[in-house]
Amino acid sequence: MKRRKSIGQRSKANVEKVRQIIYERDNYQCVASKLVAGATTLLGSASGCQGSLTIQHAVTRGMGGSARWDSPEYLRAMCAFHNFLDTSDAAFHDLCLENGWTVKRWQAERTPTNWIPVRYFDGWFVLVGVDRIEITERLALHMRELLND
Repeated sequence: MKRRKSIGQRSKANVEKVRQIIYERDNYQCVASKLVAGATTLLGSASGCQGSLTIQHAVTRGMGGSARWDSPEYLRAMCAFHNFLDTSDAAFHDLCLENGWTVKRWQAERTPTNWIPVRYFDGWFVLVGVDRIEITERLALHMRELLND
């Protein structure tokens, strides 16, 4: 009898299927790499990527994330250091929320994914499937306000 995979095993398999696509969409660089210059955290400076490129879940496991949030719209390319800071440093986590790199679970549950703006080094975008669709900063900030109401 074949054993059913756990949620964690299914999640890992789902992410592995789209890993290369996410890296390509995000230009093989950490989404935070050029946007955190001068930011400080409890651990020191957040600038400068460290470690290998990883897949960051916008709805993190600690915020109730699961295999449900493994679609490309909820995955970001992020270096290991910034991915670690998102879950361990409150100031950096706030920066991640402001830029759409991390999403609160309640927002993800009530908001279509293409209404969550994400800031990249080259502007603001909404993610639809594996595509980035550029939007103006003004529209992104307006969308962020609506998300937080």
